[in-house]
Amino acid sequence: MSSATNTDSVNQRNNAAAVCRSNPTGLSSLFSSIDNCTSTTELERNATFASNTLNIKQDISALQANITDSLLMGDNMFGSMGNGMVTKQVDMRNEDLKKKKEDLTRTIKKNEAIMERSNRDFTYVKEAIPETEPKKVLHVLEDYTLFVLILSYLFMSLAGIYLYVTISPNKVSALVQGVVGSAVLSAFLFMVLFFMT
Repeated sequence: MSSATNTDSVNQRNNAAAVCRSNPTGLSSLFSSIDNCTSTTELERNATFASNTLNIKQDISALQANITDSLLMGDNMFGSMGNGMVTKQVDMRNEDLKKKKEDLTRTIKKNEAIMERSNRDFTYVKEAIPETEPKKVLHVLEDYTLFVLILSYLFMSLAGIYLYVTISPNKVSALVQGVVGSAVLSAFLFMVLFFMT
């Protein structure tokens, strides 16, 4: 029932529109009424909308022309089935890279096996070698510095004893006192250095 009502209303609407269009004065009065009811702001907005629509239409046409030119250029360069050629080249490149990867993987595994065997052999050889004596480290600089220091100290002690004996009136007692004093001083300095180190 409702579908029949909708059909009747649609038919009535279409008939009324047809009658209105058949009457030229009806359309003229309608356009005149619309023009009288349109403000300047709406006129400017309509003009801007029409101008933008025209520009968009021109942009779309230019874009379509560019796309067509690009497609023609691609067909000239790669042929009409260029996408198939590119896909084939990509597949061939992928196969080539896959083979290279497999070769590199095999080479790496082979080298790792060689390294493991060499490491195992080295471990066996190392275990077979007897323990060696610990190396003596020769501190050349420290040893020679200490030697030079001892010589300098002896030279200073002998020079001190010689000066003490030359200025003393009794040479023999001065010599004994100088030797004993230098021995006591040397022992004291040795103990101080020993405890400091």
